[in-house]
Amino acid sequence: MLKSKTVFILGAGASQEFGFPVGTGLANSIRLRMNVQDDSLGNLTGSGDVQLVNAVGAAEKSTTLAISAAADRLRRGLPLRNSIDDFLDVHREDELVIKLGKAAIVKTILEYENQCKLTPSRSSGSPAVDFSNLTDIWLAKLVKMMGPTGPEELANNSTFISFNYDRTLEFFLAQAFQNLFNYKPAEADNTVDRISIIHPYGVVGDTGAATLRQRFGLVPQDRNCLSNAPLVHTYTEEMSDSRTQAQIHQAIKDAQRLVFLGFGFHAQNIRLLTPIENIGPRQVFATAHQINPEEHEILKTRISQIFHGQSGGIELFDGRCADFFDAFHFRLSEI
Repeated sequence: MLKSKTVFILGAGASQEFGFPVGTGLANSIRLRMNVQDDSLGNLTGSGDVQLVNAVGAAEKSTTLAISAAADRLRRGLPLRNSIDDFLDVHREDELVIKLGKAAIVKTILEYENQCKLTPSRSSGSPAVDFSNLTDIWLAKLVKMMGPTGPEELANNSTFISFNYDRTLEFFLAQAFQNLFNYKPAEADNTVDRISIIHPYGVVGDTGAATLRQRFGLVPQDRNCLSNAPLVHTYTEEMSDSRTQAQIHQAIKDAQRLVFLGFGFHAQNIRLLTPIENIGPRQVFATAHQINPEEHEILKTRISQIFHGQSGGIELFDGRCADFFDAFHFRLSEI
């Protein structure tokens, strides 16, 4: 099991193994939703998500012309940015675009959640996850490392900083604790609640364990997408959240080891992770799947910025998150 204080920093690649899209895939899904037009009679038409766009327009007391124009700005501009987060940051002063973009993020993520590998079968009337189909997921590999007191060790020795909007991490761990350690649902929920999990850009849906157990994977309703939209933050909004930043920086200062999984190493996210004071280098592992080896030194330089230029021991692994746990199993569990 993990013997060192470890911070796991999760990017889109970590959720991709469950069936969620990376940044460009999410942006393209949202772009398709925005294919709506005003028919000049006060109605929205098109192949996009007319119902969602209408709902946002009604909530914002916007005309169909104004809300369709906001949708058009999203549709035309998204292909020119790396992610929906990046696009919304550019348009941070456009309130209608922000509201529409956030609602679209929520609905798109919840739809992917409904179809992801972790979503349980509800045909029996109660959620039941089939872990036999999830053995090649990185979280399954992490759970396999646990000893008899694994959940407690995980709660005591780990922090997860997830830059993803989805809640697969919380749901997976609660269900795994029940299946592997025979925890009762409430006991598993309480253990997950004790694990430090930080979502710098917010999370779509309720992560309260008991509620999550009942609602994970349900078909999203537009009214819920609107009510959950404020939970999604742009980069600018998050940088003004001093409490979240303090939690992130404290976790990194306390850690002996950082593990980047499916992370994109975007400059703004590196800045968010960097404490103000120089804390000295730490042991660092990072996946660099499908990144040109010639770029690896640049990635190491970016990571070292977290430690104010002191590189320390940074090891990159060219493989998926699950493959990383296979390759580094002993080193992670023995150090």
